Amino acid sequence: MGKKLWITTGIIGALAAAYTAGGFLGVPYGVNWALKKYAEPIVGRTITTQEVKFNPFTLQFSVKGLNVQKDGEPPLLSVGYLKTK
Repeated sequence: MGKKLWITTGIIGALAAAYTAGGFLGVPYGVNWALKKYAEPIVGRTITTQEVKFNPFTLQFSVKGLNVQKDGEPPLLSVGYLKTK
């Protein structure tokens, strides 16, 4: 029975590590990727962010320095800080 316990514990640990890495690293990368691939062609402007954070344990999402603008023009939209609870 001891070997099954170690295997189960290892699987649970690996799943927890994947969930944590996916939340802290994967979600911000995915958001920036989706903004570039899907949102920019729709609005026809460059979308930039200074920092994107996601906490998979509290489900809090924040974006710092979101700008939507065409080159050489003032920003159409500029958000200093956006946070969800």
